[in-house]
Amino acid sequence: SANEIYEAVLSLSRSIAGRTDLGALLSGVRESLRRIVSFDHLGLILHDPDSGAMQGHILTEPGNPVITSLQMPVETDPAGWVWMNQQPLILRLDAETRWPEFASRSRLEFGLSTLILVPLTAGENRLGAFGFSTVAPYEPSPAEMEFLERVATEFAVAVEGFLARQAAVRERDRLSTLFDITNALVSKLAPDELFSAIGAQLSKLI
Repeated sequence: SANEIYEAVLSLSRSIAGRTDLGALLSGVRESLRRIVSFDHLGLILHDPDSGAMQGHILTEPGNPVITSLQMPVETDPAGWVWMNQQPLILRLDAETRWPEFASRSRLEFGLSTLILVPLTAGENRLGAFGFSTVAPYEPSPAEMEFLERVATEFAVAVEGFLARQAAVRERDRLSTLFDITNALVSKLAPDELFSAIGAQLSKLI
């Protein structure tokens, strides 16, 4: 009902408040989502600009084949299509022909029947896709799809914040290393000592 959906959306903010890593954020979303829809796996699939691939982070409901992570090129992953086209996607994996490798692996290795994905976007920042899969055939109602998209909108803000914090930490570490290297360069060390000092700083990042 509309009231149940409203309550589930409200609970989402409480479920993910204060969670600081992707696994914990995804667990918080699972608590709200399972109040409205049934699923066997819940997935957050982010686009990695460095590798050009879709990197999946998967939670498995008890009693189902475990899928911990999944990385595939954008063009071979349905989540890549959702990310590029910014449209929801419902896949019946036994009849899917657009992504044959993905569909075959999903059915044979994990016994999946249905995959449902929606864009994960914060403002103009396209992060990836979000959704769930089921072992039994599943036909989501329009209300369930609307709810999933609302959850993805709320979830995207939290994920964007997490990624921004990660980027800030990497930049802090990079600047700290540059500062330490500069100190080594102006310290009048002998060449072998200088190379050793620079190497020690670089090894913190590489």
